[in-house]
Amino acid sequence: MVVVVLRPLSLCVWLYVLVAHKCDMEPLLNLSVVNHGRILCPLLLSISKLSVEKPSHCVFQRVSLKLAAKVCVCSRVDKAIAIMALRICFLFLVIALLLAISTSTCVQNVSFSYSGATGPEKWGSLSPNFSACSNGKIQSPVDIVKGILTTDKRLKPLTRVYGASNATLFNNGFNLGVQFEGHVGTLDVDGKNYDLKQMHWHSPSEHRLNGVQFPAELHLVHQASDQSVSVVSVLFQFGKDDILISKIKDKLTELAQETCKKEEDAHIPLGTVDINEFQKKSRKYFRYVGSLTVPPCTENVIWNILGKIRTISQDQLNALKAPLDSDCKNNSRPLQSPNGRKVELYDELRDQ
Repeated sequence: MVVVVLRPLSLCVWLYVLVAHKCDMEPLLNLSVVNHGRILCPLLLSISKLSVEKPSHCVFQRVSLKLAAKVCVCSRVDKAIAIMALRICFLFLVIALLLAISTSTCVQNVSFSYSGATGPEKWGSLSPNFSACSNGKIQSPVDIVKGILTTDKRLKPLTRVYGASNATLFNNGFNLGVQFEGHVGTLDVDGKNYDLKQMHWHSPSEHRLNGVQFPAELHLVHQASDQSVSVVSVLFQFGKDDILISKIKDKLTELAQETCKKEEDAHIPLGTVDINEFQKKSRKYFRYVGSLTVPPCTENVIWNILGKIRTISQDQLNALKAPLDSDCKNNSRPLQSPNGRKVELYDELRDQ
């Protein structure tokens, strides 16, 4: 993600010219022409040095640089010309402000991976927006060991109501998953509803149980009306074919053959996908507050790791890995420190 930051001088020159253009010019005209030049020259030059991404912005910068030079000269020669330059500057600088703002609000892809110079240890330095990846205090994943486990009898069964919806299989290079269209299901967390938005796979698993890492992990990502996020995590061990992956196996093969530009995702329509099987009653789950496990590593995500381990075949796991970039085949973020956090356990059988 590339963010253009307006320098303080750039904002000053915009305000300076705005006042000159919109308000009574007389107070400003009482300044000597040389003073106008002294104020405008460095400020215009600072605009010309702004970092931009689009070629059209660079053209504008070159014009700004020439305009700065002309203002510097004209301000020493003729007051009327300097006034005209002020009005022209207003137009140019408003354009500069709009271009900078539009660029700063545009999120661009920043390449990250799971090894080397763009691997997990470097995520926090790849973009200011990724700072939580290195500075966050409640990051995910974690190893769920006895030392951080606590039993909370206030926890309730994990209520999930899922159905069928049109869906699209996607590959964004670092993982692949299923994006749902419209309403497909709801997760109830302490009386608060979270709508299912998408699900994706990681291999090997990111979360561990008592130090044990599993072949794969599925994340069902839910979002509430206030944009807060809660994830249901499903761990997989080798065994029989997973029912859901079996349904989309042919599409996974098609996705592996799909070619796309590096900055674009590959998409394969799935039609109607029914995930009703995932709303089976969970007799055991682990809950803690953590973060997204990929950049920007946003925190305050409520994690719910199911206690029941599902099965996946080696052939299915290979199909999940095949479409991914070579340095993202093993797309599991390393374990993060609990930093004093506790993981709450809900165990229906134990509580009886």
